[in-house]
Amino acid sequence: MNTGRRWPVSFRPQRGEILYSWLARTAGVDGLYPEQLLPEKRRFHAISLLVYEASSDILRSLATSTGISRKALAKRTLAVAHPAWLSSWWIADASQGATRATLPLPALPICPLCLADDAHTDNGIQFLRLGGLCCAVTICRKHLIPLQPACLPCHRSGWPICSRTDFRRFGLVCRHCGCQQDDAGWSFYDACEDAVRLLARFEHQLFRALAHQAVEWCWVGYATPQEFLRLVEDLLWAVTRHSYHSKPIYKLQTPPFPLCTRSLPDAALRHWRFASPSIRRGLLATVLSILGNARARSLLPGRGRYRFRWHDLLVCLKAEHIAELAKRSWHWPPVAHNAFRRALICRATNASFTRRDEGHFFYRYRKNHADARQSPLI
Repeated sequence: MNTGRRWPVSFRPQRGEILYSWLARTAGVDGLYPEQLLPEKRRFHAISLLVYEASSDILRSLATSTGISRKALAKRTLAVAHPAWLSSWWIADASQGATRATLPLPALPICPLCLADDAHTDNGIQFLRLGGLCCAVTICRKHLIPLQPACLPCHRSGWPICSRTDFRRFGLVCRHCGCQQDDAGWSFYDACEDAVRLLARFEHQLFRALAHQAVEWCWVGYATPQEFLRLVEDLLWAVTRHSYHSKPIYKLQTPPFPLCTRSLPDAALRHWRFASPSIRRGLLATVLSILGNARARSLLPGRGRYRFRWHDLLVCLKAEHIAELAKRSWHWPPVAHNAFRRALICRATNASFTRRDEGHFFYRYRKNHADARQSPLI
């Protein structure tokens, strides 16, 4: 359809809307797919281009056809809207992007209540949000519910299209089954509200660290955004390694946020960006239970036999993985590094590490080192 002339209908992009979502709403007026509005040579990787980073010729063509500036359209892609995000934190579809070296197909987690709220507003505009395309986000901060892979009725992951749902109303529908994307078929999550709220706070700190903003997480002491991200990434790497009998994640996963699968997909083992929202949620909850204090351990209980999760993690890892993790720990926040080294010492000496010992250890650390960043490490 792209003829270089001005289109008769084009909508104004919503705040935080993905470029694909805006183009799907424009194409839905004429009953078209969003790919059909692009130049023919750019339709093969259309979804990836409209989500990750649109090329200059696509932006120029869309700006000519709609009258919207190229700068405003480019802000609807991840590369421009969130330039500080590392590309390894962009989510991707495991089924279609695990073996492709370039331009993996992005996955789409949705909040059913957000889409339902959009449909019940005065204008009734449903749109997809950029914030949900980050690996660190598995829970909607507005409604405090876990994000779900589209589509809920047919359980097939895919990017929806826009179609007429009512008089002068257009909504997002599944391109496989044609069902409208809202809260129909959604059921309440089994995890308690406090556990969901705790995990949402943790994900928000990861989101802030990706944007190079200060991390306000007292459990790891003073930490730069880079140190906090390295700590989480290294622990995610550790819990998904092959161990003697099974991977540590199977023993360390928390009951409120299980993996919901008997084994991790091969693509998720290569990188957790290819995992589904439920698997990423289980991985992040496991990492949080390792870092957390007594309150977090009560909300996210583990299946290990030790009182502290650092010991359970070391028991599950091979010697070469422990050595690699010890090297990486020098780039962690000082408090997390010292807790890991303390667990290593206790494991080597077969010493018990009670809750009282941990309390005295961290009390002495905070008392003797006012600035944790300049303190000597164990």
